[in-house]
Amino acid sequence: MSSYKRDKDCWMNSGQSMDLVCVARKSAEQQVVAMISTLALPEPQKGVWGQYVWFCWPQTQHVGGSDADNWQWFRLPVERPRLDQPGVLLMDMDSTAIDIECIDEIARAAGVYEQVSEVTEAAMRGELDFTQSLRQRVATLKGTSVDVLDQIAANLPVNPGLVELIADLKQAGWVVALASGGFNRIASSLAEQLGLDHFEANELVVEQGRLTGELEGAIVDAEAKARILRTLGEQYGIEQSQWIALGDGSNDLVMMAAAGLGIGYRAKPAVAAQADCHLSHLDLDAIATLLI
Repeated sequence: MSSYKRDKDCWMNSGQSMDLVCVARKSAEQQVVAMISTLALPEPQKGVWGQYVWFCWPQTQHVGGSDADNWQWFRLPVERPRLDQPGVLLMDMDSTAIDIECIDEIARAAGVYEQVSEVTEAAMRGELDFTQSLRQRVATLKGTSVDVLDQIAANLPVNPGLVELIADLKQAGWVVALASGGFNRIASSLAEQLGLDHFEANELVVEQGRLTGELEGAIVDAEAKARILRTLGEQYGIEQSQWIALGDGSNDLVMMAAAGLGIGYRAKPAVAAQADCHLSHLDLDAIATLLI
């Protein structure tokens, strides 16, 4: 397992307070410094005081230097989900758990990639109604062989650090689940591959081995994702403060708001701005460090 591990603690004067510095090592070449505030720190945006945990990942291999410009910082409340307590992680699939948008890849095989990908991008930016745009895109896939979905499912590019993150969470007794605006035929394969506790996605109608261009059943939209998160929390008896929602598009914002911690991963600008934390360049296993 190559996930971030707590290496050592030391004390450091940041100029604002005495902070506990935890050095968590991923490999000999890469380190992460988590600065845990022990005193109240000012909040620049609002000019108020409160306790926060400050994390920084050095942009260079040198750790503990004095040049703050070489560090990328972000802040989380002290009261956040913790790894040493049971929790729930609910994640999006396309462009979050995996490095593709599945509907775009199906469209590529169907010869309508440009038409579909433009609508996908607009929908993920929140410029279009998700359900309406999904039905519009699925309609263009009519006649596509279901074998295309199976080929995509067999070669899913899992995003860096996800396997390690899930291993860390499962070892700590967490529930890990998937809620996707994509399709069950692919989501089920990913859930099995990753050993997830639960998944929900959309059902494509198939007749004689080909897509009809229609969807069956309720759509997994933004509200549905939030509902799935709440249901999992209630089912497993886990407090809301221990819920994490992970996503990249506007369809993930409602579940992120419902969670104790909403994390964006290489997210669209509107999502990155509203997330409690945005991982723009780090691997997904860095999330485990946020919970120490």
